[in-house]
Amino acid sequence: MFCIPRFLNRLVLSSLMTMAVFAGPLSTVAHGVIISQGSNTPNLRAPGNDPGWNNVGIVAGGSGVYLGNRWVITAHHVGPGSLQLSDGRVFDVSNGSQVQLQNPSAVLGLPDLRLFRLAEDPGLPTPLIAATPPLPGAVVTMIGAGLTRSPSIQGWAITQTATGLDWRDAPLPVSSAEGYTLTDQRQMQWGTNTVTALHTFDSVQHTVVFSTRYDRQGQIFEGQATTGDSGGGVFEERAGEWNLAGIMISTVPLTGQPDNTVVFGNQTSIASLAPYRDQILALLATPDRPWQNQFNQFDVSRSGNVDPRDVLVIINQLLQSGEHALSGLPGANDPLVDTNGDGRLSPTDALRVINAIKSGEANPIVTPQVALSASNFSSSSHLVPEPSTLVLAGGAAALMALAAAKRRHRQQIAKR
Repeated sequence: MFCIPRFLNRLVLSSLMTMAVFAGPLSTVAHGVIISQGSNTPNLRAPGNDPGWNNVGIVAGGSGVYLGNRWVITAHHVGPGSLQLSDGRVFDVSNGSQVQLQNPSAVLGLPDLRLFRLAEDPGLPTPLIAATPPLPGAVVTMIGAGLTRSPSIQGWAITQTATGLDWRDAPLPVSSAEGYTLTDQRQMQWGTNTVTALHTFDSVQHTVVFSTRYDRQGQIFEGQATTGDSGGGVFEERAGEWNLAGIMISTVPLTGQPDNTVVFGNQTSIASLAPYRDQILALLATPDRPWQNQFNQFDVSRSGNVDPRDVLVIINQLLQSGEHALSGLPGANDPLVDTNGDGRLSPTDALRVINAIKSGEANPIVTPQVALSASNFSSSSHLVPEPSTLVLAGGAAALMALAAAKRRHRQQIAKR
């Protein structure tokens, strides 16, 4: 049957011993996991062999994982927001620090992975990033915050109709599918599962992924991602050390499966961090430059596209307050004027934007390339902004001309 991926909402766990299922938001908000029967208390706090419980928290409508040096990773489709940790602490985002990762050079599109920097250091350890993806059969621990499930297992009878498959509630002994309905409550939780697929390229989300399957006879605390779990962490223990192996990004339901349910046979798609590890480690080593746009240093206005207006923003500030050191943190609407990252506002910042526009560096294009493997990777394209067609003339001359024009304009206004 053809299955359509869904963004993660919660982590659902089932227990072989207690026939329990745990659920917690992973796609939008990170919260919890629940057990079908009995107490799910063990899964609402860090497991005895803790892979990194304290590093996972809620980001907007999903989850996120703290990586160190004030950086947090989440799914790109999770909206922007502060990081709320399991101990209740909330940390704001450093404005302009959002960075979407890039795919390997031979892979098309941009992956569903994003990093951002916190305004303060939460004082948490830095997890190891897996250098290679988990192999099929590897047991992983999933941590996220999602919707909890109903207390009792649910059965459905599935019949073929002229318009597709029809799912109806049915008694468990005669049901075609079994699982749980989801509540509107969220709870941070953890679960385990077994990797079922080699890392492949998800052509819908343009991300290298590996998968797990939600089975009735799986792990003792069998985990499945649902709404709110996107951005949650997936950890693997290797040689006695825990590695952050992936970030949950979506689920694959059964054909015709009702909304707000989790059913045995569902799958979780997990972004594999191994192909993106070098980028992540480079960001973790980046000095803090709060007044520089970390996604595109030339996008001063944070509009998503670089043009001469970004130059004028810097010139206006130079005319108003001159060259000076930049202190504190920018507000939500403040332009990020420190294009060279030296902590000062100077004419050099404007010159760098002019030269970048002139050379085409300001709005880079992702060049289409051959897919890595016809069997494992998609060759579909991904639209990116085209470079500006406006080319400014010569560095210092252009800056002087723009500044002079601005002064003349202000003088004309003063004479009126």
